[in-house]
Amino acid sequence: MDTMLGVTFLASEYVIGCDGGGGRIDSLGIDENGAPVVVEYKRGTDSGVINQGLYYLSWLLAHRDAFRALVRERLGATVASQVLWSAPRLICFAGDFTRYDAHAVREHRRSIDLVRYRYYGDDHFGLETAASVTGLSGTAKRSCRRESGQRGVRPPGGALAELAEAVDEVPLGVGDGVTRVQRKQYVAYQRLCNFACVIPPQQTKLLIYLKANPKKVDLIPGLTRNVTKVGHHGTGNLLMACGCRGASVVRGVVAGGRWCSRPAQSPPRRRSLAVTRKAPGERSRIGPSIWPPSRWSA
Repeated sequence: MDTMLGVTFLASEYVIGCDGGGGRIDSLGIDENGAPVVVEYKRGTDSGVINQGLYYLSWLLAHRDAFRALVRERLGATVASQVLWSAPRLICFAGDFTRYDAHAVREHRRSIDLVRYRYYGDDHFGLETAASVTGLSGTAKRSCRRESGQRGVRPPGGALAELAEAVDEVPLGVGDGVTRVQRKQYVAYQRLCNFACVIPPQQTKLLIYLKANPKKVDLIPGLTRNVTKVGHHGTGNLLMACGCRGASVVRGVVAGGRWCSRPAQSPPRRRSLAVTRKAPGERSRIGPSIWPPSRWSA
């Protein structure tokens, strides 16, 4: 669960008691950002997995003390005190989902991920996101509106604030199913798992932690750093410390070396930093290039 979903396992077949009957939650966990996670599994195609999961998620929100006690027992009091109740999640696994299932989850105000599995031979399987919806409670929505208002007021150093706004658009533009999770110390971007975490602007740089293998990147002093064994807020093994011209670096790394979109009008050519994509097996290189690139990849 930790490797493929970014969820720390807490319990399996967790027995609950509800008015009118009880049940067993297939798996309970807590994700990388501290949000409670209910995981339900079904074989084949079963639309009932969504309703069943929502039933368990509702029970979880009504019995927060029981979940905190479980987290305290497994992970300690510190983690239990930092549970993110504003963004509980439901992850449903099945052999497949119908278009009605995908539509149904979009009608709910909960964070729901529908994941289909595929077997490849006897030893391998793959996971594919069929639908992903971000839902927020009323409290969380009001909080987000307040935070949006705060971001609109630029702190001293407007260029750095503009960079933070530009960086926020890059991961959200990667594709469907990207969720933005606001924490006090950082902002996380996830597709089932976190793939990027952004720390609020510092004095002269914006700190971005990416889930990438630092051994496959030529690290540049002052720009990138291997933080695999260094404690920090958020998740990620590769630190990027970007100055005011760092948005192109982030765009290239998050998009896997491809540019996310082509602007309607090409901006003036200027020196910047970009990620170049080399042949398979070769190491990626973050270095100086011309913006915009002469060729735009699809």
